Amino acid sequence: MNSLGNPINILAIIITTYWVVMNFLLIKTEFFAAGKNSSLPPEVVIRKILNSQETSHLQIRLKGEPIGMCKWSTTIKQAQATNAPTAIQEGMVLNPIGYIASLEGSFDIKPLQAKLRFDLALEIKPDLRWNLLHLYFKSQYGECIIEASATDQIIKTILLVPGFTGQTNILTFTEAKNPQSLVQALLPNTLGNIDGLFSMVAPSTSTDFLYNNTSEFPVSIRATIDNIKVRKSIIKAYKLEIDLGSQNLTRAYVSTVGEILKIDLPFQLQLVNPLTLGTE
Repeated sequence: MNSLGNPINILAIIITTYWVVMNFLLIKTEFFAAGKNSSLPPEVVIRKILNSQETSHLQIRLKGEPIGMCKWSTTIKQAQATNAPTAIQEGMVLNPIGYIASLEGSFDIKPLQAKLRFDLALEIKPDLRWNLLHLYFKSQYGECIIEASATDQIIKTILLVPGFTGQTNILTFTEAKNPQSLVQALLPNTLGNIDGLFSMVAPSTSTDFLYNNTSEFPVSIRATIDNIKVRKSIIKAYKLEIDLGSQNLTRAYVSTVGEILKIDLPFQLQLVNPLTLGTE
């Protein structure tokens, strides 16, 4: 009797064939349908990040050495629904009216023997335009608060440093587009020389861009599909490249579900998800 005629064997062949075909299609969709370096609108990746509401714990590195930790999270703002159902399914978002992106953490500044704590909150409109920014820094040397409003077109900085009663600076957006004016508002002469501070915090970092670039920041954003090594595996990820000019390029790698995997910042700074630790 031909064993292939056995119903059990026929069923096994069908199941095996189905499994092979489906896995081929999944792999094809994951890695080949939108190949490496394929471009896509940056808004697609940004919305993935904001809508994921994933919390990412990131290690802060300077020149490859860990110096601190931070936490990234997003919140979807919802309008009050008048006739909302009593039972709402988990994960359901009703009437989103914006987002709040948060980044908080601390890192060591070894040359100054200081630990800097920071807390950032950015309010974003549904069309992805930002609305309000709040940034807070604190160390044993003092505190700094930065608040910006897209509506009022102003940036307000408040310095609370021992020996000061508190120094407040207000810049218009036009003034803040000049990097030198912005840095001088944040680091006035009373806090020391700008070049000296940069040399202590980020040695071997050129500050020429603070003085040579007197025009506004030339921001450009590009999004592509890339592969990134996560431990021993290669996975598909989104790559966001933000170019601020003067060779200040920021690269962010984001998983397909919107989780932050790695961010390469200027001055040899990195934010690295523990999932990708030990990879390049």
